[in-house]
Amino acid sequence: MTKPAKLIKLGMIVLIVLSGCQKTFNRQPLEGELSYNGSPVKIGSVTFIPVNVEGPTTISAEVKDGKFLVPKENGLVPGSYTVRFSALDRLAIASPDTTLPAIPAKELLPLKYTYEGLVQEIKDGDKNFIKFDLK
Repeated sequence: MTKPAKLIKLGMIVLIVLSGCQKTFNRQPLEGELSYNGSPVKIGSVTFIPVNVEGPTTISAEVKDGKFLVPKENGLVPGSYTVRFSALDRLAIASPDTTLPAIPAKELLPLKYTYEGLVQEIKDGDKNFIKFDLK
C-alpha cells in the first residue's frame, strides 16, 4: 500500500472513531423542591441514577433551602431514574487543628430515601419540575 493510501485509510479510521466520541444526548433541564416532614431541606442533595443501569446519565444536584436546579447542559436524558436523597443537619465542621479530622454532618433521612430511593420519570420536552415531599 502506498504512503498516501495509508494516510487516507488512517484518516478514515480517525474520523470514524471521533464521530463515535461526539455522541450528543437529549438532555432535559430539571428543577424542583425537596422537603422532609413538611419542612424544606436546608442542606442536602438529590441523585438521579438510571433504572436501566446502562443509561447514559447520572447526576447529583445540591439542595439548598429546599430547592435544586440542573441546567439543560448537565441534565438527564428522558427515562426512569432511581432518585436518592440526602439531608444534612449542617455542613461538616473543620477543626482549626488541621491534624484532626472534620466533624461530619449528620444524615437526617432514613435509609429508604438515602439508599433505596424513589422512581421518577424524566420526560422529553417537559419542564420537569419535581416536588419531593418525603415523610
